[in-house]
Amino acid sequence: EMLTTVVYALVAGVLLMVLARRLRVPAIVPLLLGGIALGPFGLNLIRPAELGSGLRTIVNCAVAIILFEGGLTLDLEGFRKASVMIRRLLTVGVLVTWFATAGILWLIFRFDPMFCLLAGSLVIVTGPTVIIPLLRRLRLKENLHHILLWEGVMIDAVGVFVAVFCFELATQQYSGNRAAVHFLFRFAVGALVGIGIGLAAAQVIRHNWIHEE
Repeated sequence: EMLTTVVYALVAGVLLMVLARRLRVPAIVPLLLGGIALGPFGLNLIRPAELGSGLRTIVNCAVAIILFEGGLTLDLEGFRKASVMIRRLLTVGVLVTWFATAGILWLIFRFDPMFCLLAGSLVIVTGPTVIIPLLRRLRLKENLHHILLWEGVMIDAVGVFVAVFCFELATQQYSGNRAAVHFLFRFAVGALVGIGIGLAAAQVIRHNWIHEE
């Protein structure tokens, strides 16, 4: 059952991606509809429950691949052309979305403020899976294209850091000070590992230490 579910998911995913390209629509649309149609509430060909704990592993790998692929599309020259706007979207824009959403939830539903902050942190992310397919089909001005591309890819990392920070506070895993220290530690380690591996990969490619095949 596990193997059948994985095979059905892969075959359906490839076919729906091809269909999306033929119809000139963002891939997320047929993938979403196909997932519903073939999943437990439809034809029941794809059964995520059969994967057990393996589902989490697959999702983690898929997210890593999505972010890696999104990062490869980034162009430093594009960042330089609109660096001010990109930085504002990744800082001020994040704070506005986060606190505005949390404030609206609190005003309407009167949820616990910490829960509202956690919920607000979950809607920060736009994500490359949504933005990149749209940018491939829309003819935008060059600067706007670069702004949306960089925001769509980088906001994933920012959103995850903020969401984990809020989750630790909301579930009282750590006090405010310890949660902040963990937040900064994760950021520092992520930055160092990312930069280190990026520089190493650049050396490998530049010196042709690994054959292109």
